Amino acid sequence: MGLTDWETREQPTLLQEPESPPHVKLTLRPPQPLSFDERYAPVSVLGEGGMGVVQLFEDRQVGRAVAMKSLRTEAREQGEAVKRFMREARIQGQLEHPAVVPVYDIGTAPDGAAFFSMKRVRGTTLSDVIAGLGAAPESFGQKYSRRRLLGAFSSVCLAVDFAHQRGVLHRDIKPGNVMLGDYGEVYLLDWGLARVAHVDPTGGGSTIKLPEGSAHHTQRGAVMGTPGYMSPEQLSGEVDALSPASDVYSLGAVLFELLTLTPLHDGSELQKVVESTLAGVDARPSIRAPEQAVAPELEAIVVRATELDPKARFQSARELEQAIERFLDGERDLELRQQMAKGHTERAAAAAARARTTSDLGISSQRREALREIGRALALDPDNAESMDLLIQLLREPPLVLPPEVKHELAANERHRLRWVARIGGWAYLSMLAFVPAFFWIGVRKWGWLLVMYAAALVASGLSFYVARQRNPSRTLALVVCALSNLALAATAPMFGPLFFMPALLAVNATGFALYLDPVERRLALAVAACAVVGPLALWANGFLPGGYTFSATGITITPGSIELPMLPILVFLTLANLAAVATGALTVTRVRDALRNTEQQVFLYAWHLREFVPIAAREATDPTAARRKQRLPTAAKQ
Repeated sequence: MGLTDWETREQPTLLQEPESPPHVKLTLRPPQPLSFDERYAPVSVLGEGGMGVVQLFEDRQVGRAVAMKSLRTEAREQGEAVKRFMREARIQGQLEHPAVVPVYDIGTAPDGAAFFSMKRVRGTTLSDVIAGLGAAPESFGQKYSRRRLLGAFSSVCLAVDFAHQRGVLHRDIKPGNVMLGDYGEVYLLDWGLARVAHVDPTGGGSTIKLPEGSAHHTQRGAVMGTPGYMSPEQLSGEVDALSPASDVYSLGAVLFELLTLTPLHDGSELQKVVESTLAGVDARPSIRAPEQAVAPELEAIVVRATELDPKARFQSARELEQAIERFLDGERDLELRQQMAKGHTERAAAAAARARTTSDLGISSQRREALREIGRALALDPDNAESMDLLIQLLREPPLVLPPEVKHELAANERHRLRWVARIGGWAYLSMLAFVPAFFWIGVRKWGWLLVMYAAALVASGLSFYVARQRNPSRTLALVVCALSNLALAATAPMFGPLFFMPALLAVNATGFALYLDPVERRLALAVAACAVVGPLALWANGFLPGGYTFSATGITITPGSIELPMLPILVFLTLANLAAVATGALTVTRVRDALRNTEQQVFLYAWHLREFVPIAAREATDPTAARRKQRLPTAAKQ
C-alpha cells in the first residue's frame, strides 16, 4: 500500500466497550488465524537480489504494510541457500535494536517459498546520499549535514556493537546497506551474510538461537562480502581470523567515504580493489580529499579504523562510536594536532628543498605545495614556530622563475599601463593643433616642414588612441607611434635650429616611452630619439636644413628657417610650448612615482601583517628595526 493510498483511506476510529453490569463477566476470544492468502495481499516489488526478492504486502490481519523477503524459485532447491535464508531471518528477528529492521513473521508460502515479513522502512541509502552530496552539494548539504551523517554513523556503530555482543558479525557493512529515514531513523540492512560465532542451540553461549542443522560455518578460503569494504582478513578468506575488528574496518571504510565522498579503495577493476585492500591504502582525508576540510580528529579515527593489522584498529564498534561522539561533543586533542602539524611541516620543508633544485617548470608547483602544507600546519597549530620560520624563509627567498599566475598578472598590468600612456600620448600629439593659430601670428616662411610635423603628429595621435582601445595593445604599433612622434618633433628643427627647443621636446617624448616599454623596446625608442636629435643636426651641418646658427664672440645668432621670429609671438609661443612640455613630462613621471609609492606601501603593509601574524619570537626576523629597538631599550631604561 502506497503512502498516498494510506492517507486517503478513511482512518479507523477507537471503539469503546459499552459499560457492563458488575455481575456480567466478559470473555475475550482470540482472533481466528488466517491463511497466507487471506492475510497477505501483494502490492508491488520493492527490490530484487541474486537469491531473493523483496515485495510489499498488505497485512490484512493487522492492517499495515509489510516488506516480505522470499527466495527465488531457482534457489528453493538449494539446501544451503534455504539454510542461509532462514538463518538471516532468525538472526535479524532476534537482534531487537532500533537500527535493525524488526521481523514480524517467518514461514512458508503456499507455493513452497520460504519467507519472512518485516517492517516496511522508507528512506534514502547512505550511498545515494553520498552520490547526491557529490553531484549537488548545496541542496543535499542542507538536508544531510556532516553533523547529521556522523550522528547516523554513530547509531550504526551501536547497532553493530549490539550484534557483536550477541556473537553476530555483519560482514557486509557498506553505504548501500545503511538507510536514513526522514524522521531520524537509521537502519542497518541486509543480514544475509551475517556469521554467528559460538552458536549454542540452547542459548548457553549466545543470545542468538538457531534451529538445529541451520548453524552454518563459512568454509576456509571462501570470500563473502563486498570488495572495497571488506577487511583484509575477510578478503583473504581467513574465517577464523574474523572478529569485531573486521566489521570495524568496514565501518572505517564507510566513514572515509562519508567524509570524502570517494571510496576508500577506488578502482574501476576488481583486481585493483583487492590489491589495494590487501596492501593497504593512505586513508588520510587531508591527502586524498583536502577540499573536504576533514578535521584532524576524524582523520585519526578513519586511519585507526582501517589499519591493516586488526589489533591496531578499534577493538569494538562501541569504541569507534565513542571516538565519534567525543568529536561531536567538541573535544580537541591538542597533541594530535601538533603531531599532524609536524607532518605537514616536514612535507613543506621537503617541497621547499625540491623547489631549490628542480627545473624551472617545477619550481612553482613545488613552492605551491610547500605553502599549502604550511597553511595546513598552521591551521592545526597556529603557534608552530617551525612552520612560521619556513613561511618567512619562502617569502624572503623569491623564486628564480616567476609562477605563471604572477606572469599573467604582470602582463595584464603592463597592458593597462601601455593603454594609459597611449591615451595620454594621443591627447598630447593632438594638442599640437592648438599652436596652428600661433604660427599664423608668428608668420610662416616655409609650410613644408610644418606640414610634415602635423601629418606625423596626427597619424601618431590616431594610432595612440587605437592602441589605447585595444584589449591587448600592440607593441609594434607603439614603436611606430614612437617613430612618428619623434619625426614630428624633429620637424621643428627648422624653426630654431637643431640645438634649441627641439631636444627638450624629444627628451620628454623619449622619457614617456622609456618608462612604459620593455627593455628591448626601450632601447629601440631611445635609439629613435637619438636619431631624431642627431639627424637634423647632420642635415644642418651639411646645408640641407634651412636656418641655423651664427657663432661669434658676442653670442649665438639663431636664423629661422621655416618661421619668422617676432619677439612677442615667439615669447608667447615658447612659453606655452615649454609649459606643455613640463606638464606632459610631469604627468608621466608622476604616474610612475605614484605607482611605485603604492607598490612600496603595499609591500611594507604586507610585511607588517606578516609580523603581526607570526609569533613574537619570529617577528624580529621579519622586522628590520626590531633588533635596533631592542638594543636601545636598556639605554632608555637607564635614563
